[in-house]
Amino acid sequence: MTQLKIGDIVQIRTSKGFAYAQYIHKHPQYGALIRVLPNIYDAPVHDYLQIAEESERFVVFFPLSAAVNKQIVSIVGNAPVPDFAKKFPPRSKIFVPSLNQDGVVQSAPNARGEVLVLSQSIRLQL
Repeated sequence: MTQLKIGDIVQIRTSKGFAYAQYIHKHPQYGALIRVLPNIYDAPVHDYLQIAEESERFVVFFPLSAAVNKQIVSIVGNAPVPDFAKKFPPRSKIFVPSLNQDGVVQSAPNARGEVLVLSQSIRLQL
């Protein structure tokens, strides 16, 4: 049984090539949160630090331990997780000073470090 570490880079073999994701957070109820990186490569990538700097295509909870143990995906490296994503993963409760009310983080940070936040019926990009 493989021990996952925050920052692990996961290789996903697809019919179109090799895709990559990064393990960014473990939620006590939902499990592993991964950010799926945007590109698909014809051959395996070896510069994991470079691909980890890319903005993700999307973020999703995924049964990562089971997928690794069943060899559906494989851990190929580890890279630092963006600071905001570590501290405030999607579904984290935050305070929005400009609205003077609480909100919930809806996305991982984009390339500019902005996230979507839902506060009551207001959706903000901060």
